[in-house]
Amino acid sequence: ADRAGACGCAEPPCPGGDAIAAHVVPGVVVMLLDFYATARFADAMMEEKRKMAAAVEASQFLARHLANFDLHAVSEYLDEHSDSLPHELHESFHALLANLESYRPFLPDALFHKSRSPARDDVHEEGTPGTATL
Repeated sequence: ADRAGACGCAEPPCPGGDAIAAHVVPGVVVMLLDFYATARFADAMMEEKRKMAAAVEASQFLARHLANFDLHAVSEYLDEHSDSLPHELHESFHALLANLESYRPFLPDALFHKSRSPARDDVHEEGTPGTATL
């Protein structure tokens, strides 16, 4: 009776050791498939994170230069990074650039960052617009 407790049979080693393997192998296969699927999901998420970070960085750069009407820098950036930006984002910024380029001749020079005069009455000493010095 003492020997029967180890594997559930009266005469160890128990016949039918294949039955144990039949229970273990599927569990191992499921674990390996789960690991593979999780690893692929993690890789895809890291790629999406990289793309999102690149899109945010590009948007920050482009918005900063568009706000200052630095259209040449925007054009160069779009040309250099056309492959790394999402297609929709690239097309949207390209359309905005084209619109601003067509409007530029009709706008006063005071709107352009590079043509602003450093000595203006409505600019504070540190260059903060809207704070007049007396």
